Amino acid sequence: FVLISLFTAHSIHAQTNIEIPCGTSPSIDGIFSPAEWDDANSLDLMIQNGAQVVDLLFKHDSSHLYIAFVNNLESAVRFPELQIDVNNDKSSTWMADDWWFHISATDCESHGQHSNYDSCELVRHNWTAVRNFDTQQAPVTDTVEISIPFSTINFDINSMDTIGIAFNVTNFFNAWEYWPATTDRNNPSTWANAVFV
Repeated sequence: FVLISLFTAHSIHAQTNIEIPCGTSPSIDGIFSPAEWDDANSLDLMIQNGAQVVDLLFKHDSSHLYIAFVNNLESAVRFPELQIDVNNDKSSTWMADDWWFHISATDCESHGQHSNYDSCELVRHNWTAVRNFDTQQAPVTDTVEISIPFSTINFDINSMDTIGIAFNVTNFFNAWEYWPATTDRNNPSTWANAVFV
């Protein structure tokens, strides 16, 4: 039984392909409701050398990509990020179609470059992430829900069905923990393939 469990866990973490199913639009309010996400796919993002897990859920509604990061965020001093290679061209360097999204006290985005904080805003006009982090006040933010319109990233689901994707959480200083675990944030060819179904 233990061997089977270990093999299954290893297989999940070694996976570099995911399917993003079509589902109903969730309320992007930062309050995780399992009923809103029961038609999503999910995976585990291992953090702190496997000591804790951030649950990731993802789906679309044919016009928006929805993602939820759940558990062990602010309580583990971790802030969610997402990288998307819209054309899935597997370039070894960042291209104009590659996007970086970051959520902390503000919501940040950049395309063609990672970790560019010049565009951070408390509320984005072209995508939504809730809740933002306020480390001075309770409650602790351990759920972030994200809605990214396909129009924001110039993704046409009628002519494309696959993007490159990588999820991560960071403490800004010395931890960048990714799914897939082999992700190099500077090399989009190492990101997973995400197929919209």
